[in-house]
Amino acid sequence: MHELKDYSPEDFAKIKLTDLQSIQANLEKGIELRKVAEKVEWSNQLKELIKKSGFSLEELAGDTKLSSKDKTVKESKPPKYRNPDNHEETWSGMGAKKKWLVAMLENGRTLDEFLIQ
Repeated sequence: MHELKDYSPEDFAKIKLTDLQSIQANLEKGIELRKVAEKVEWSNQLKELIKKSGFSLEELAGDTKLSSKDKTVKESKPPKYRNPDNHEETWSGMGAKKKWLVAMLENGRTLDEFLIQ
């Protein structure tokens, strides 16, 4: 059997159209299978190299956002306002106002009344 790469366009022109279409379909399937096989081969080689390096994929890629070790803990702000009716309810002054505070402000009270001294 001749290698397909050795065929010239003139050689292919001598083959029946239905046979060429069959060759084309098989060639497209073969290309997809080869892509998958090469992807697996490269993936396995890369995994082995990463394993030997002693680094994580995230470290090698330089993406610190993926590493749970590097995540910073968001520091909470100390309370600035306190509910006089329930001292456990506080608000730092950041973000949306708490429901208890909104209700009291709607009843005519001022924000300064709830400041923690």
